[in-house]
Amino acid sequence: MRHTGISRWMLGAALLVLAALTHAQDIVPPPEGIYADGDPAAVRPALLDPQDRNARRQLDQVLRTNPDNVPARVLDAWMQFERGSRPRALQAFNDAIRSAPEGSLPLRHAHWNLGWALFASADNAGALEHWQTAAQLHGGHPSWVPTTFAIGLWLTGHSERAIEYYQAAVDSDPDRWGDAAGVAEATRAWGANEKLAIEAVQAAWRNRRDGTG
Repeated sequence: MRHTGISRWMLGAALLVLAALTHAQDIVPPPEGIYADGDPAAVRPALLDPQDRNARRQLDQVLRTNPDNVPARVLDAWMQFERGSRPRALQAFNDAIRSAPEGSLPLRHAHWNLGWALFASADNAGALEHWQTAAQLHGGHPSWVPTTFAIGLWLTGHSERAIEYYQAAVDSDPDRWGDAAGVAEATRAWGANEKLAIEAVQAAWRNRRDGTG
């Protein structure tokens, strides 16, 4: 009876893992085509100097007079995040999303930035969800998708799909993502966590390509 209980527990655990993998694949379908489209929404705003009180007052004035100004709300969210106030930052991001017109570039901008804020706070699953929303709102094949999805998938444990997206990045821009030197150049301005993740995916992709992994 004891062995039966263990076997049932192991079967249940395996089913949960399978369900999680299936869910991830449902959320993030396989890549398709070449990802070379521009996306003006996929930009992080330049943060204000925290010592510049006049700039902060101007931002507060914009938010008071035009609370539906999505870029201003996104900037405010990042400022809150940088100050360590994660709940206020998430509230500001959610306010930006609610304020943005349906299907609009500002809405895409808010989702893309919220994805990176969640990534920075180690919520990789949440980040991936908002990045996918931003990609769906774009409607095409934005160039940021393959590597961004690869990072999110890798850090949520979905290595196979992550490698598929990295292959899409290589297919889309082989000089940039096809070898270690290109990756190093492309990621010079990236943060440490992003670099570590993309380097790990790149190494796994290279091993798969060379038949060593």
